[in-house]
Amino acid sequence: MAFSSSITLVDRINRVILGSYIILSALIGIPSTIDAIVGVVVIAQGVMGLCGIPALISSKFKS
Repeated sequence: MAFSSSITLVDRINRVILGSYIILSALIGIPSTIDAIVGVVVIAQGVMGLCGIPALISSKFKS
């Protein structure tokens, strides 16, 4: 099954930048595992170009 990108290039770049910021703030400030995990997930979505939320929503409402 081939996956197509579900987010635009600008959104991908923004996710990588935001994820990097979240991880850096977790490392520099008060370390928080949740912040680091969220940062990694956001970066992964930006790199892969896929967002799992639309897939989850569409599978939930399929009959």
